[in-house]
Amino acid sequence: MKSGRAALYANHILRREASETLPAFVSWKGFELYFISKFCLKNEATVALTKLESTRYYQGRKSVDDYIDKFLELVEEAGYSNGLSTVMKFRKGLDRDLQDHIVEMVQGRPDNDDLEEWYAAARVLDANQAANQAFHGMQRVVAFTPTSQTPFPVPRAPPLTSSVSPVSHFQASQYPGVPV
Repeated sequence: MKSGRAALYANHILRREASETLPAFVSWKGFELYFISKFCLKNEATVALTKLESTRYYQGRKSVDDYIDKFLELVEEAGYSNGLSTVMKFRKGLDRDLQDHIVEMVQGRPDNDDLEEWYAAARVLDANQAANQAFHGMQRVVAFTPTSQTPFPVPRAPPLTSSVSPVSHFQASQYPGVPV
């Protein structure tokens, strides 16, 4: 309440109380009703429904937890109840790779009408993906690719042919007990 409309509102109330030497509101409920009338959207449900019918609520670059929190808020504001249509909205907005993994789960796949199960599965798979990426990020594979400027010759394996048996290169006397 230190900037914008809220600051103007607070200053108005303080001036009013100072000039009248009476509290601006007799009860908390009176303050709450006045505050809601000044600062809350009158058509919150319509705004939430409109967002849920668009792509503006999609996860995008948000974390799974942030996406779930925002989705929960929209669902509550829109007055949706838990069910198939709500799960479909959640699934549609969820990162595509995550929702694909959830749908393709062989065991433990959440029901299509259980939003809480979908939240839990999304959180678990997101954590698994993060751990897997961290694991792969720790591995460094260095591949040597010879170039024309390599200062030493790179040995190459001779090609295998069907006429030469690998055993024919060994002498039986060198390896006693090894069948030839």
